[in-house]
Amino acid sequence: MKRLLLPCLLVALLSGCRHYTIDSNPQGLRVVINDIEQGDTPTSYFCWASDGFDLVVYPPANAQWDAYERDGKRIVSTFIDEPQGKYIKGERSPSGTILFDFVTSEYPRPDTPEGWTLLRESLRADAATTTRRTRLHTFPD
Repeated sequence: MKRLLLPCLLVALLSGCRHYTIDSNPQGLRVVINDIEQGDTPTSYFCWASDGFDLVVYPPANAQWDAYERDGKRIVSTFIDEPQGKYIKGERSPSGTILFDFVTSEYPRPDTPEGWTLLRESLRADAATTTRRTRLHTFPD
């Protein structure tokens, strides 16, 4: 009977626990939970199912963007440059991965002159879209 008590107690304690993996694109970004720094993405966070928490991931620094482009052989066209935050309701959010994507548009680094021409056209189209969105969300004084 005593041998069953410890496993039952352990199951009861762990059943109310949630496990989250906080990840980002690109990885290696600063994570803050309830105003306490938790490290860099990807990172793990455990809490009780009844607890909620504030989660903020900070955008990459210029050196991180450079490394992301260099290592992935890609060119980032548009990205989010402000912190992203979420409030996670523990009782409504099952365990899993919470992803923060700071890249909104990227292209593979071309190897040919034709590829560079296509890339320039794509970057111009992204710039035009960004300009149009800026005008739509700008209000007169």
